[in-house]
Amino acid sequence: MRLTKFILIGVAALSSLSMSKCSDKGFQEDPPFEVAFAYAQKWVAGVKEGGSGINVVFDIQNLEPGVQLDSVFYLTH
Repeated sequence: MRLTKFILIGVAALSSLSMSKCSDKGFQEDPPFEVAFAYAQKWVAGVKEGGSGINVVFDIQNLEPGVQLDSVFYLTH
């Protein structure tokens, strides 16, 4: 019983540590790149039930070596 309790506490601790960065999605004030321009364009397919969406385009310049972009946060009005 004592070993089971120890294992459960260990799993809970590891889970909480691994998820501690999940809430860190704030705006980065000084990113390691420059965005020269950005725009968004709505589109609609020309056929019924063809779908629709938004294309988000941005030109990234001076990206520092080793930096990988993994997310884009886009807010609509």
